[in-house]
Amino acid sequence: MRSFAAAVTSGQSSLLQAPALFNDYKNEQIDWAGYEAAYRDFLDAHPGLDFVRLYQGKRICLLCAEDTPERCPRRLLAEKIAEEYDGVTVTHQHTRNSNGFGH
Repeated sequence: MRSFAAAVTSGQSSLLQAPALFNDYKNEQIDWAGYEAAYRDFLDAHPGLDFVRLYQGKRICLLCAEDTPERCPRRLLAEKIAEEYDGVTVTHQHTRNSNGFGH
């Protein structure tokens, strides 16, 4: 079984991003539901998931700057990968320190 870790800690990969769409969400031009629907459409139309085949049998980690997975674009990508590939396990790893920030 392959493991897939979606580590929600810090940073942002350029992998399968829709920067204009994300900016619209961050600038409150669309809400999360609108972003999620549009990003899922973006992933459905994007052939970029083929990168997973390169890492068969290995762990993959996606990093995101969001505090929790609920509104994390990488969560959506991880869910899409899990839908497309058998045996993929998604694990969200995040912690908060006493100031409320992830580390």
